Amino acid sequence: KPRMLWPAEFGEVLHAAAAGGATKIGLDHFFEYPVTGWDEAADVLFLQAYTQLTSRHIPVILAYPELQLPHAGGAVPVYSQASADHNTADTQRTLTSDEDGIIRGFSESMFARPFSAAIVQPGLQASRHVRPVVIRYYGPSHATFTGVSMADVLEAARAGNEAKLSGWFNGRIALIGAGDALERTPYGMMPNVEIQANAISTMLGGDTLNPATPEEHWTLLITAALLAALIAYTIRWPFSLPLTVAIAAAAFAVVLVEHARGVVLHTVPVE
Repeated sequence: KPRMLWPAEFGEVLHAAAAGGATKIGLDHFFEYPVTGWDEAADVLFLQAYTQLTSRHIPVILAYPELQLPHAGGAVPVYSQASADHNTADTQRTLTSDEDGIIRGFSESMFARPFSAAIVQPGLQASRHVRPVVIRYYGPSHATFTGVSMADVLEAARAGNEAKLSGWFNGRIALIGAGDALERTPYGMMPNVEIQANAISTMLGGDTLNPATPEEHWTLLITAALLAALIAYTIRWPFSLPLTVAIAAAAFAVVLVEHARGVVLHTVPVE
């Protein structure tokens, strides 16, 4: 009996998303949820769905936390195959949170590839260099990305309702995940799968927010400090006050302009 269990419907829902026209499919699920019984056919159906879709050039990316790593004599077939195809990724360890516990980004390293990066560029190995990426959140939970119950998808697929499937998936990336795996974000609690959707949209839209280099930070701070000191030295109080305020406003404007360009300076919080 395997260490992990999943419903046989997982293979079926992969086929349903593909039938609806999904361009890529990501399964953000750790198989920690109980099932009513072990179905020996579930492994085979899941593997068949994976291999059939990938052979049709529909990438299927599987979440791959430590719990699901294959062990000698106990490897799960679909994860062994997906790992060989470089179609496995991490959805938890690669997310990065600040001191306040809010997830604002993710990082890629040679040890773990982020789920969102694997969706955007499937089939690649993890990078040898750590690349921190700040996620641009597009709105609160359930307000930006369309969600649909897996039960509704299965019902439509079994009824042959191609119109419904197409309306949900056509031309889109389909992410399958639990709605109760919540994490803290700038917009409050949000399901992990929806955080991944924001991260994917950030990368696809070129909205990636990158931390500024130390040189950029020091250039801004030193320039502002020198100008403020020069004004304080050459212009008497209180006439120097408006100019000092103007320098602070100009520095803040630089921060906003750089933020719009995708560069985050630490003088303002990232949200």
